[in-house]
Amino acid sequence: MDPSIDKVVDMLLFPLLLTLSLGSAAFPPSSASGRRGPATLPAQESLPTQNSGSEASTAVGPLGGITLPDPDKVEMLRLRSGEIRFGEIVDHDPDGLRLRLLSNGGIVRLAWSLLDPSQELALRERFGYIDVSSEELMVDVETLLLVDGRELTGVILSRDGDHFVLKFGGSLQMVPKARVQSTIRAGRLPALDVYSREELYAMHQATASPDDPEDQLELARTCEQILDFDHAVEHYERVLELDQETSRPEVEFALERARAKAKQQAQIDYLREIETLRRKKLFDDAIAKAEAFAETFPESPLQRDALELRDRVLLAREALLREFVRRQWLDQTRRIARTAAKKFKTYAEAVAYCDEQYSKDVLAAVHAAVTAKVSEALEEDDVLAYWATRKKVHYENATYGQGTWLLGEARALAGTEDKGGGQAKKPENERDAQRDALEKKIEKFLQSQARTRQRRSAQQAQDDFETFWAEMSVNERAQWIRAYYAEFSGDFELRDHPYLSACPSCGGKGVHELINAGATVSAPRQGGSSRGGGRAAPGGGTQLVLCSTCHGIGVQRRIYYR
Repeated sequence: MDPSIDKVVDMLLFPLLLTLSLGSAAFPPSSASGRRGPATLPAQESLPTQNSGSEASTAVGPLGGITLPDPDKVEMLRLRSGEIRFGEIVDHDPDGLRLRLLSNGGIVRLAWSLLDPSQELALRERFGYIDVSSEELMVDVETLLLVDGRELTGVILSRDGDHFVLKFGGSLQMVPKARVQSTIRAGRLPALDVYSREELYAMHQATASPDDPEDQLELARTCEQILDFDHAVEHYERVLELDQETSRPEVEFALERARAKAKQQAQIDYLREIETLRRKKLFDDAIAKAEAFAETFPESPLQRDALELRDRVLLAREALLREFVRRQWLDQTRRIARTAAKKFKTYAEAVAYCDEQYSKDVLAAVHAAVTAKVSEALEEDDVLAYWATRKKVHYENATYGQGTWLLGEARALAGTEDKGGGQAKKPENERDAQRDALEKKIEKFLQSQARTRQRRSAQQAQDDFETFWAEMSVNERAQWIRAYYAEFSGDFELRDHPYLSACPSCGGKGVHELINAGATVSAPRQGGSSRGGGRAAPGGGTQLVLCSTCHGIGVQRRIYYR
């Protein structure tokens, strides 16, 4: 015999045998389900627990004084494990129920998740813990992309003439085709987001025969999908009137479920409004409405559903905020850099702004965007927390361009490998020897220029910076400011090394090699100015002139950040 069957038989016979042994009358069967009369037993029983860790604990009364269940209230409960328990349900709440066992009178706490799914659903329906997240009727929708960047999503009822006729939110909207850039399929939305409940019921009722039980059954199920439970009850009753014997138990169960939901129609509609607000990203309104549910419906068994819905809204807001803050921070960084490039006409003002105010302005701008578009409940500290925990995806980049030399040599070349650590390679031929000689000459020249710059006054150096900054375009200054902020503010994660490209003017040498015929030669600076650091050479030959584009740095620095 199957061990599980043996266990059921033992549970049924144990109270009877024990009572007979105590000289009590036998339990008369009260129904075919195996109900038995009362007895007093000192024993206890505990339910098996599932691997999921669901709760199942036992509470036992005083020894020798435990009362068995009322025989008219004993029920058979099927567990997910396949085992069966008989007892009286003495209490229940949104987390589970308490069962007085028939076998020994002990009381166990049984989580809903331990029950067989079909019986769990039936009991939750019976006690009013209704699942309001049942599958809604969905419809295919399209999105109209307008020329001004806006998007309109709904069901396109007509494409004739000069207008699209768009259905959304229970209303019609005429959209001129001249304002539409393109249309795209946007997937599916709940039908109640597009049509009113009355419209949906009228559309489906018109196609259902009042004397066809299959049509009436399908219409009743559709009514449940559009959360119209009063009409669902009406059509389930119609199915039973037409006496569809083949599915009568199923229809009777569905009818009871619809009746229970019809009593809570206002509460279910209220919860759906919260879900609609969540989908529209009106999170503050959705949270406030969810928190007001308990006050609006103080006796409702759906209060737990309202709390769970509030938690889903909070999670949705959390996910949106994390990505919204990340994108906004990057966008505001670009926007503010361009604003600063137009505002600050001097190099000193731009650097001071980057060091002291840039980061604060970005934070304030992101906070303003968050409160305007997502939630008014967030403070600047919350925005900083979302930025700090952002998902770091692809890198952005910014370059100092021709202004790399403004950083100074140490900063301009920071993060690059030292190429001078290896052993010098002996020249293999005369050309290699000439190249090595030229490199040594350039190195010596650059060292001389560095010493010359050190001897110049700070005011002279600052004048050079300001002259160069004034000659840069707005775009060049905006790139420089953004690169400086990204690299030195600490707000971003930088790639482990920068990208250094050779100066386009000198090819990365830092100097120009010029042939002169006895006159002083100066390398012209791009943009018209001519300070080259050249020296007079009385005779012919070559002369080294400091590159006026990179000022001897030889590179343009680009950094990557995220």
